[in-house]
Amino acid sequence: MPTLDWFSMQGDWEPLWIHEFLSIESRGAVSNTDSIQSVYKFATSRGILPPTLFPFAIDPGGNYFCLNLDDGSVSYHVNDVWDHGLTQQENQAKAKLYLTDSFEAFLNALVSEDDAYE
Repeated sequence: MPTLDWFSMQGDWEPLWIHEFLSIESRGAVSNTDSIQSVYKFATSRGILPPTLFPFAIDPGGNYFCLNLDDGSVSYHVNDVWDHGLTQQENQAKAKLYLTDSFEAFLNALVSEDDAYE
């Protein structure tokens, strides 16, 4: 059975590979730097993500797949496009790429690597 961990893109974008879904930190855990909670805290405290974007997966480059807590949509957030001439909000908007209207639609859109490049 093929692994469904690719998101096909339109236009000039290459398909996106979900390298890893972030884990949910268990209560009382000593440390889990790859948990949803720790990544969210790190990214929002540094201004990488606004508090309304909740990262749930990453690609091999450490870019985030995020759930928008305001409207339930899913977006892709590129981390290496920071421009010191822009405000934090402008940089966050520039780094965000809309993917789907909902998490369910995102999961249903995942395909195998072979299908992603067809």
